[in-house]
Amino acid sequence: MAERVRTVVADDSRLMHEALREVLEPDGFEIVATARAGNEVIPRVRDVRPAVVLLDLSLPGVDAIDVIQRLRRQYPDVVAVVLTDAEEPTDVAEVLAAGASAFISKSVDPQLLGATIRLAIAAPIPAPVGFPAADRESLAAGLTAREADVLKLLAAGRSNLGIGEALFVSEQTVKFHLTNIYKKLGASNRTQAVTKAHELGIISRDRARTATRRHPPGASGSRADGAAPESN
Repeated sequence: MAERVRTVVADDSRLMHEALREVLEPDGFEIVATARAGNEVIPRVRDVRPAVVLLDLSLPGVDAIDVIQRLRRQYPDVVAVVLTDAEEPTDVAEVLAAGASAFISKSVDPQLLGATIRLAIAAPIPAPVGFPAADRESLAAGLTAREADVLKLLAAGRSNLGIGEALFVSEQTVKFHLTNIYKKLGASNRTQAVTKAHELGIISRDRARTATRRHPPGASGSRADGAAPESN
């Protein structure tokens, strides 16, 4: 049996910690520690000595670029991978110059995430990964094309399973995308996400009304996965 890839996840969202755990651990990764701020990363690495650290670019506390540079100096054998919803080319250049081995969108297909991280462990990936083009309104909201597709199917009243069947992805992949959509739109459930998408012009008024009727605020099953909202 292949050795599991020891991984530290650094992201200020506990929900993202759990989403990554669900996606990566069945794919041969072991999340041995998590951090929610930049200043927590180096101590975690010192304690557990992972093979790879997955960092969000907007970590509170110590800047993620500084964290990557410290990792390269103090733990050169540990691979740093930025997993983020940012897409600015200047960020990509700065991240890779600091010593990160990859710049991956959180909206990358979760089924490909493990393989992409393994490629980064083997050798640096020189271009950003997982940033497809989307329509103008979706891009303005920070959504990728796949996230916009998920959101439009959500507005049409599809369940997570129904969305997965329409897009030929697993229900867990849909939940992963919904985690990112909620975070980008500042929503905590399906109804709020659809309402905000209408306000931004991503979906039509009729679709928003349909989704609200099917998932009224407070109705059971209105969340992506039935979980309670994250508390900070």
